[in-house]
Amino acid sequence: MYIIAATLKSVGVHLNSVNISYKTIQRSRIALREEIAKGLKNELKFEDNYIVHWDGKLLTDITGTDTVDRLPIVLTSCNAEQLLGVPKLKSGTANDQAVAILETLKQWGLSSYVKGMCFDTAAVNTGELFMIYK
Repeated sequence: MYIIAATLKSVGVHLNSVNISYKTIQRSRIALREEIAKGLKNELKFEDNYIVHWDGKLLTDITGTDTVDRLPIVLTSCNAEQLLGVPKLKSGTANDQAVAILETLKQWGLSSYVKGMCFDTAAVNTGELFMIYK
């Protein structure tokens, strides 16, 4: 906050006219992210045939030093590529991956538009996702 306050003062902004609390900035960032996410969902065209891609990754957790399973999910078509999400998984099992993919597709309203799936994760090659998806 000291840096933000000093920056505002240096450009001539009176600190009494702005609210620079940490919580206010955090709420503004959350609201902006939600607005961006809604815009991405609204701009996605539903006339294409989509392919959903995913590949599990072990990444460091945002809130600590532990390693967690993350599943980047990307949607592609002839004219577009869109990252749908990178959900955290309880484990890297095929069932957890299938649930995360289906939930992400439902959040975006894309379940009926996906025409194919692309992955290279051996645990998912068993057909469990296909059985859950149907």
